[in-house]
Amino acid sequence: IPKKEDIDSTSLVKYDTVYINIKNKKGETVRNLKFEKPKESGLHRTYWNLDEKGISNLTRKELKNKNEPSGVEVLPGKYRVKITYGESSDSTTIEVKTDPRLNTSFDILEAKHQTLKDLEGLQSLALSKVEKLKNRMTGIDVMINRMKLKSENDFEDLIKESKAVKDSLNSLLDLYVGKEDKRQGITDDPVLNVNDHYGNTYFFISNASHIPGPMEEKMLEKTSDVIVFANQKVEAYFEKNWQEFTVKFDNISLSPFAD
Repeated sequence: IPKKEDIDSTSLVKYDTVYINIKNKKGETVRNLKFEKPKESGLHRTYWNLDEKGISNLTRKELKNKNEPSGVEVLPGKYRVKITYGESSDSTTIEVKTDPRLNTSFDILEAKHQTLKDLEGLQSLALSKVEKLKNRMTGIDVMINRMKLKSENDFEDLIKESKAVKDSLNSLLDLYVGKEDKRQGITDDPVLNVNDHYGNTYFFISNASHIPGPMEEKMLEKTSDVIVFANQKVEAYFEKNWQEFTVKFDNISLSPFAD
């Protein structure tokens, strides 16, 4: 690690982060990792969980983590690992092997890998809707605050309508992540949401010791149906109800919503 006094302060190269890029035998990037530079020079250790880049979880919370999410396990084979710090870099080839305790063929691993990647593809479709709902709910909060600051009495009806629209968006979000439950202790929602179906299917397939068959295909199909249903409900709401709501802000110079 170069000393602070040896680093050109005008350089565009950043010396605060160490980057790791991992490619498969086809030269395709499967994972990008990064971590803050160590405080001291010497031998340091970091970890790769033998996974690919994945899809962020569906959650009501803001996605603050800037690191790419973890995904499916990589297949056995050789991978090129490159580590970069500032203008310096080095690389090596490593080989990932199957667990010798498990008698699992490559065909089984490959079939499971592809099925889980298909499942992640479905998750990405749901994620875009979830993030859109959260974005619009945040926009409504901004709008309500602006109206209150300008004249709460003048905008009383629109503030009430804005809160009602936010409740509607929150109900749509329930389809993906379940209803908010503020009760203490162990609670459960009898209505399965997208997260439930996705988690159950992912767990079942990833822990199977066989090539995905009719049972796994049925679970995958059910998960797809649930996601498509939720996405269609969201799309229908934004095509009609949302348009009717946002047009009311066109002439009052308060709208934070973009087209």
